[in-house]
Amino acid sequence: MSGLARGSGGRAFAGALAYATCVGLGLSASRLTAVHGVESALGVGLLLPPAVAACSALDALRWRACDTREVLHVVLRRAVALWAAPTLVLAVGSLRVRQCTPLEGLTFMLLGPLVGVLLAAATGVWVASLALGRVTWREARRRRVASSLAALLPIGALAVGVLRFWATPTISIYGAYAGWFPGTIYDEDVALTATYVSQRAITGALTFGLLGGWVAARDATTGAVRVGLALRQRGLALASALAVAGFGLAVFYAPELGHASTRTYIDEQLGRVLPGHACVLHTPRELPVESAQRLLDDCEFSVAQAEAGLGVHATRPVHAFFYRNAEEKRRLMGAGATFIAKPWRDEVHLQLGGWPHPVLAHEVVHAIAAYASRGPFAVSATLAGWFPNPGLIEGVAVAVAWDERDGLTPDEWSAGLLAHDALPAARDFLGLGFGQLEPRRAYSAAGSFVRYLRAREGVDTLRAVHRLGRVEGVTRASLSELEAGWHAHLRAIVLPDGALDLVALRLTRGSVFETVCPHRVARLRATLAGDLGAADFESARGTCRELLAIDPNDLSTRAYAVGVEARSGRFARAEEGLTWLREHDAPKAFEAYAAAALADALLARDAFEEAAAAYVALLPLQPDEASRRQIEVKLLALQSSREQARILRSLLLGDHGRAVGPARAMQLTQALEAVRGDGLAPYLAARQLMGEGEYAAALRPLHQAARRGLPLPSLTREHHRMLAMTLYALGRWDELDAHLRGPMADDPALTTLTAYWRARAAFRRPQAARR
Repeated sequence: MSGLARGSGGRAFAGALAYATCVGLGLSASRLTAVHGVESALGVGLLLPPAVAACSALDALRWRACDTREVLHVVLRRAVALWAAPTLVLAVGSLRVRQCTPLEGLTFMLLGPLVGVLLAAATGVWVASLALGRVTWREARRRRVASSLAALLPIGALAVGVLRFWATPTISIYGAYAGWFPGTIYDEDVALTATYVSQRAITGALTFGLLGGWVAARDATTGAVRVGLALRQRGLALASALAVAGFGLAVFYAPELGHASTRTYIDEQLGRVLPGHACVLHTPRELPVESAQRLLDDCEFSVAQAEAGLGVHATRPVHAFFYRNAEEKRRLMGAGATFIAKPWRDEVHLQLGGWPHPVLAHEVVHAIAAYASRGPFAVSATLAGWFPNPGLIEGVAVAVAWDERDGLTPDEWSAGLLAHDALPAARDFLGLGFGQLEPRRAYSAAGSFVRYLRAREGVDTLRAVHRLGRVEGVTRASLSELEAGWHAHLRAIVLPDGALDLVALRLTRGSVFETVCPHRVARLRATLAGDLGAADFESARGTCRELLAIDPNDLSTRAYAVGVEARSGRFARAEEGLTWLREHDAPKAFEAYAAAALADALLARDAFEEAAAAYVALLPLQPDEASRRQIEVKLLALQSSREQARILRSLLLGDHGRAVGPARAMQLTQALEAVRGDGLAPYLAARQLMGEGEYAAALRPLHQAARRGLPLPSLTREHHRMLAMTLYALGRWDELDAHLRGPMADDPALTTLTAYWRARAAFRRPQAARR
């Protein structure tokens, strides 16, 4: 055995070991991959198996006349040593970068690259033994061909994964060698799943089958494999054959196991396909037909809007997939909370989320932008379409869809960022640096800049920029000239009240590359949301403590903790938390949220006078209209009567901390109508009905609210929005036109929304008339 261990194959192993160590050092350069976790496991799984396979092939060639089991032991030990090198480097990295889930991180390293390198070792010895069967080859050629072919097999498996990403709806790829590619960096809630464990178990079975078959069939005198020899070890040969057959069966049933996906399988799980002119809708079968038709209308308008914004004409329908929830979407195609488009497949993937859908237009632009793209993925990219430019990909989508977020347009978000001296430079978001930025900053800045570029240079130039994946050398003005003009444009924007505070609120969150323990934090935040939804304030206190143990300066958790302590009856602790936010100069929006949660807790405990005083003090702090409106409604109730205060408390805060259901909500609005003569009760009833998709039923209380009058200007404005949406949903075009030309046209704050509904009506009304 010692002679075998000292074989000249050690030179190849030494080189592979140095390479493996460099892999670990390279991954240590980024906080996201500097410790054990899903990203670092993927990096090692991608880079290490080719080297392991080549090294194993050379070892098996060198020791062709040695005992099979001795060769196997050395090959496997070396494979494990090559895996251990980057694994140890990354373990040392946890001294520099905090690792919140060390056991889970190590498990990713075991399931991913360790299983992968063992499979690579099995690949290498098989290739070597098959090469030894070519007796006419010279030794140098045999070594060269065997090591190259062994290294190419893991690379080929990677190519198959890329092909699966390209040819199917899935973005989450399970590879035999590489492990698991989750699909998107914006889904921070990534954890070990039973699906991944099962896939690695199946890969382990393949590894056992290959190694067992090699041991059974290898000739210890020549190193070649002979089928006849395997018959002498029938038990091992049979077990190996069954293991390989099991792997093949798992590949055949990959969609059912969650290891792959197809459009057909997704349609089977969702249950309905609704074709239109410009879109094909794939939705859950239980979704009411009227709701599905509204989503189809949403999609077709978005296609028309994207075509106009880019100056292109789509020749294929967009396939819009709507999943029941984020978990179903994660299971069927890989993305959880993140919305995804596959432009080269004319697909967008979203979960149901109200109407009009808040993100559909953005994703549809990605699909339509394929007509102004090149390359295999039909996105903005350099190098003939092979090297994507995420800043331009997302910037074009934001610029054309031009959705408001929290009441601000991308221009207003960018103007606020500029005022805070936090607007990223164009060179930082027009390229791979886009992913290093906090998403709201990156998306808003890129979208605002691209829209300015289109206005200044024209839509033809925008298409050329998108197609070539770069700005410089395409536009008439230089990038620095464009950026200077863009900044001047932003400085001229008059921001609405509270906008700067709202922007400051968003500045406190970093990108996934900067956040401490992003996956653990994402899971804890999801747990906290569940705790609050269930009114389990004791559990919520514990979750807040865990989050603050990871990052004591997590301002959003600090603000949540104030409300949790108050709702638990610990008002002194809540006041301490609010004082901490004030003393640490937290953005006003955090202070406003925390103070509102404290006031809500006072209202929940019938401390009406204290709650009213708190709400009055809160009004100037609210960063957006929706927050101010809620405070105003609560104050309205508190200033009317205790009976009204209790009714509205249940409607807005829930019963015993839990949100009320539809039946209870309607009961409460009826009780409110009995004690108020204005339009507040029918307005609230209409909101409830619209939330259930019952637009026909909502129209009558909306008209009642208008006739009786609403007690607050903010409610009147929201009523205008709701009525426009309802009239459009019901196809009452003349009434909608009168509403848009009358009440909505009179309110400057509704200018953008008025233009939106007018454009939608102009698009849909002629088609409705033809029907």
